[in-house]
Amino acid sequence: SAGADLWVLGMFRPPEEVAVYGAASRLAGIVGTPLAVSNAVLAPVIAELHSRDERARLEKVMRAAATLGVLPSVLLAALFFALGDRILSIAFTEAYAEGWLVVVILAIGQLVNVLFGPCTIALAMTGHQRDVVVTSALAGLVTVLAFYLVAPSYGAPGVALIAAIALILYNVVLAGLVRWRLQMITWGTCSPNSLRRFADELTGALGRPR
Repeated sequence: SAGADLWVLGMFRPPEEVAVYGAASRLAGIVGTPLAVSNAVLAPVIAELHSRDERARLEKVMRAAATLGVLPSVLLAALFFALGDRILSIAFTEAYAEGWLVVVILAIGQLVNVLFGPCTIALAMTGHQRDVVVTSALAGLVTVLAFYLVAPSYGAPGVALIAAIALILYNVVLAGLVRWRLQMITWGTCSPNSLRRFADELTGALGRPR
């Protein structure tokens, strides 16, 4: 459903509102950057550890990435919550400041996305690509239908809420599939001791010769 929110919103709402939503969406998307970076780095690591059947270490590495990635995401989400309207005004113009609520809603969705960790690539790199494809297709279909229902009456905030809820539920389903298929969890932790242990584990895995 990538981009579907803008398309559907554009069918029912004024161009100015669509523009504000687009700008807010771009800004909120920054919160999810740590996960995108860790996914790119971890993909070959997950495949290698899985092929060696190092299950315990694989789980630690994935949880390490989620734990370390959520820290900058929390800071960014907090920044957007406190100063989102000002940031929109500076990055775009004063007219975009009204997109603050959209930024906050979408940032929460992205934050949860990061917190759940590399669910998608955990399945994709361990031979369960079909689970990812089916879940993504169903989630996309339901989300687009929900956009059509809320966009006429609730506009940008309603579409943003659907997008955030859809992203959260998508992660819940994928995390459940990882738990079922691999008997592992991928989400992070806020424990300082676990954070240090996971950081050491992740550093070791990435620095290990392959």
